[in-house]
Formats: sequence, structure tokens, C-alpha cells
Amino acid sequence: MLGNPFFNGALVLFGLSGFGLAQAESVRGKVLDPARVAIAGAQIAATGGASTTSNALGEFSLDLAAGGPYTLKIVADGFAELSETLNVPTEPREFILQPMERYTVTVVESGTYRTHAIQSGTKTLTRCSTSPNRSPSSRKP
Repeated sequence: MLGNPFFNGALVLFGLSGFGLAQAESVRGKVLDPARVAIAGAQIAATGGASTTSNALGEFSLDLAAGGPYTLKIVADGFAELSETLNVPTEPREFILQPMERYTVTVVESGTYRTHAIQSGTKTLTRCSTSPNRSPSSRKP
């Protein structure tokens, strides 16, 4: 039987399918801002080390072995990091990144001020009471 070409071919095919690696699947998606504008150059990384970058249309494709779960981390300049867990295969999906809050602080008077964390917009600072080491009369104007 070993001289039969059909039989030898069947052994090879069976051997390849029986010892194959896990099948790779493409995770496809699009990275967008809240106004649904594409974010080009976003970095997409999955647990296990696979990574890619979104194109000019915000699209990306990342090859991962079927299964999971995988955690995708997506970062882009000016946006907060997005982290999502998914199993492979999955349908193409959209990932919406939120803009990172940025603040500009202008100091118009020096001194000790107390404020709570700034959450958005303008924050009014309240001057603290006099330091325990100095009395109000010893303060310079």
C-alpha cells in the first residue's frame, strides 16, 4: 500500500490537518471620535503582543488566533485610552475614543490655593486661610 500514490497523499493531508496550529482570524474595526470622524494613526494592541495602526480611514485589521478572550487597547494622541475585551472571531466593529480633557492654568497671583479636581471648563480657585506660621498682619500685600 505504501507504493500507492493516492494512499501516500491521503496520509500527508491527514497529517497536516491533525497537527495544524490554531487558525488565525482577523479582528477588523474602525477607530472614530464621538462625531464619528476617523482617527488615523491610532495604535491598537492585543494581549499576546499583536499590534497594528489605524489607516487614514481609521480602519485596522489585526490577526489573532481563534478563541480568547483578548483585550484590545487603543490609544491615539489627544484621546483617552480605550480598552475592550472580546473573543475571536468577531464581527467588524467601531471603537469610539473620547477626547482627553486638557486644561490651561494661568496664575495671576501667587499664594497658597486649594481646589478640588477640575472636571471640566473653568475652575475658580479659593485662597486658603493664612498659613499657621504667619499671622495676617505679617503678610506682605
